[in-house]
Amino acid sequence: MTAVAGSSRRGARALWCVALVLASFVALWPSVAGARVTNDDLKFVRLVEHAGEPWAAIVDAWRHGFAFRPMEILLGSTCDAETLAPGWTDAAQVAGLVVLVAATVALAGRVSPARRSAVAPVAVLLLLLSPGTTNALWQMDAASQTWSAALGAVALVLSWDGLQAVRAGRSPVRSALALAAVFLLGCTVKETFYGWSVAIGGAVALAWVASWRRGNPGTRGIAVLLLPTVALPLAHAVLRMTTGALGAVPVGGEGGRYQAEFGINIVVNAAFSVAGSIANGPFHAVTDSSASPLIRVLPLLSCLFVIGALAVAGGFAWLHRREGDGSFRRALGLAAVCLASTVATLPAGAVSELYCFGANIGASVLLAVVLASLWSPVAADERTIGRSVAGVAFAVIVAVGAFGLAGRAYHHLVTWQYARLTNEAILAHAASVAPVDPASGKAAGVVYLTSSCILGRTYGQYVIPPAQALGLDCTQPWLLRRDPARPVIFTLDPPPGVLRPGDMVLDCASMPRRANW
Repeated sequence: MTAVAGSSRRGARALWCVALVLASFVALWPSVAGARVTNDDLKFVRLVEHAGEPWAAIVDAWRHGFAFRPMEILLGSTCDAETLAPGWTDAAQVAGLVVLVAATVALAGRVSPARRSAVAPVAVLLLLLSPGTTNALWQMDAASQTWSAALGAVALVLSWDGLQAVRAGRSPVRSALALAAVFLLGCTVKETFYGWSVAIGGAVALAWVASWRRGNPGTRGIAVLLLPTVALPLAHAVLRMTTGALGAVPVGGEGGRYQAEFGINIVVNAAFSVAGSIANGPFHAVTDSSASPLIRVLPLLSCLFVIGALAVAGGFAWLHRREGDGSFRRALGLAAVCLASTVATLPAGAVSELYCFGANIGASVLLAVVLASLWSPVAADERTIGRSVAGVAFAVIVAVGAFGLAGRAYHHLVTWQYARLTNEAILAHAASVAPVDPASGKAAGVVYLTSSCILGRTYGQYVIPPAQALGLDCTQPWLLRRDPARPVIFTLDPPPGVLRPGDMVLDCASMPRRANW
């Protein structure tokens, strides 16, 4: 017995070592790889709305912006508009990751206290390998998604403790006050945090109904938890609608992606949210017809092994439903609540993996519970099949996840290089052209973009052509404001046979070429 316990402790320590190494890589990669502000991020760095004091930009976003994200405005104000260095973004993202990991460990302990030493590190490991995690952590304008997920996980812990306090006959007021602070901050960080209100508030409401039907004396205590999880977000949304721009309808351009639609897009987004939460691997290669078929099916392979492990563990849990500790049932409930947090993005025109950051918390804890229960099943005669399924599934999921993580790190690196190289070339050219009278309306220089700069595969915001990485629609007016006497314009027209003074042909053929993985 002592030998078995010692082996379990060594295994848990090994898992924690792997998880910590992986966490260090995920946290430090942007700084090591020379992250730059790219594409979507530029709207917080080079747009005229954010050129002044951050507070003025925040007020303007409240009044006129459908998406109100003051954290991204504040972080954008720390970025260098010249070099596109990300300022305090990396530190803010790492801080969010630390909070998220701590909350995930706490949730793992509450879901499966008997197997916490194994479930917690595996859940953290799976969370770090999830595409949604790095897609949010490695993009400047996704810091709000990181903190939305982190605060959502904290709210889950506080709600769980509040319900347990009511069950034990204690007052949940302390948990309710903490929840009020978390929800107020979360709704201000990102408008999609309302999804956590639907998810957690819905779960608390169901607990309240169940308690009321049983006639429990703690029903009133559960109702206290509905104030911060439901009433406060509703009041916040009403305030945004009446004094801000939340009630406005975004039309065209970038806002079209966020315009609510109620059609087949909901089914597609729901399926994508489920797949992006439970599976991992190189999702960026799935739509790449030039990539190897083996690479393209890896996310599907990961999904199949997750489903297989869930099916076997679910069968064991059903057979031993009177003997088990209830961890499988609690993990399923947690996963359902986390997945429900995506309800705010389901009506959007399209969603990406970063919106699964938050939903993948519950999926990671659930899969960790499944693997731990299969490794140490209730019945001794199920150990062989349980450990076989758990071992193979864990190996495949981690291997596929590690490959996908490496691919995303590579593609983010290339995109950051594109932004840096194109930015340096354009700034150098803008500084070299002869000045003109700003009142003349003439351009001091023209930058002709060759096909090598504008053609290429696009996936999300990190597999993009060089010109898209720089965000020319933000950069051209920024250059004009930066030096009104040297206005430089960009064009996709073919360059003339003889270049005029001030003309430049931007050829991106010498920049790194993307591999198909």
